[in-house]
Amino acid sequence: MFDVVTQIEIDAPPETAWSVLTDFAAVPTWNDFIRQIRGEVREGAWLEVTARLKGAPPMNFRPKVRVVRPSQEFRWRGHLVVPTLFSGEHYFLFERNGSGGTLLTHGEHFEGLLARLLRPRLVPRVEASFDAFNRDFKARVESAQRAGAT
Repeated sequence: MFDVVTQIEIDAPPETAWSVLTDFAAVPTWNDFIRQIRGEVREGAWLEVTARLKGAPPMNFRPKVRVVRPSQEFRWRGHLVVPTLFSGEHYFLFERNGSGGTLLTHGEHFEGLLARLLRPRLVPRVEASFDAFNRDFKARVESAQRAGAT
């Protein structure tokens, strides 16, 4: 088992960040990591996701939504073939910071028989992909905040 955790400060409230993240139709227009996401923002729902890690081909998977706490937390869990082989719980946590903005914690918890074998090759790609997503997300959320403020 291992975790990859990234963070970024966003100059907009969690409500704006949540709105941008859960606008699934628009997500592929502003980042290169999540190329498609379809489904309902509802616990127990199945999503259809296409993601592309840095230096890797796109992957299609069907994770199940585990947690939906609007403007606070969104989690899904997916796996390869069977959960005991390789699985991951992907999450986005939104915390209001002292200036009224958002601290985004974006991460994934990996487990399964293949996790230890894949870790050396996977961690650098996942970190780079999450960091790039976070920067793109920050720009999109802050732009949405400015557009709403005018």
